[in-house]
Amino acid sequence: MHARSAESAVSGRRELKIAMRPFSDNSLRTDDEIRVHARMAEAYQTVIYGIKGFSALRLYSSDNITSTSVDIMHCVYQEVTKTLCKFSFDDEFVGLPFSLHAVAGGISQSFVSLTPPSYFKRMLRSIMATLKLWKA
Repeated sequence: MHARSAESAVSGRRELKIAMRPFSDNSLRTDDEIRVHARMAEAYQTVIYGIKGFSALRLYSSDNITSTSVDIMHCVYQEVTKTLCKFSFDDEFVGLPFSLHAVAGGISQSFVSLTPPSYFKRMLRSIMATLKLWKA
C-alpha cells in the first residue's frame, strides 16, 4: 500500500498531520494517478497521498486536476493558505521535511519581482515580512 506516514506540527491550538507527496522526479500529479489513488483509498479505507476517494463531482468532469476549484471558505476563512505558508516559511518549522525556509529568500524575491496591474495601490512585499501580519 502507498500510504505515507505524516509529520506532526502544531499551529496555534491545533496539531496537524502533514503528509508529503514524494517528488523523486519532480513530475506533476496526473489525472490517471489521482484516479488510481482514489480507487486505492476507497478499497483500503485510508488516505493515499492526501486522497480520500472519489469526489461526487467526478461525474460532471473528466479531469480532476483542472476542474478543482480554490474556494474562499477553506483558503481564507479556515486559514488554510495562512497555515500552509506558516508551515512552509516560518522559523518554527526549520528542519522539518515540509519546510521551505531554506529557499524562502528566492521565493520571496520571485514574488516581489512580479509586476502587479496598475490598479493595485500597494507594491508586493516579501512573504516572510508579511506572514506575521496576516489576519486570516
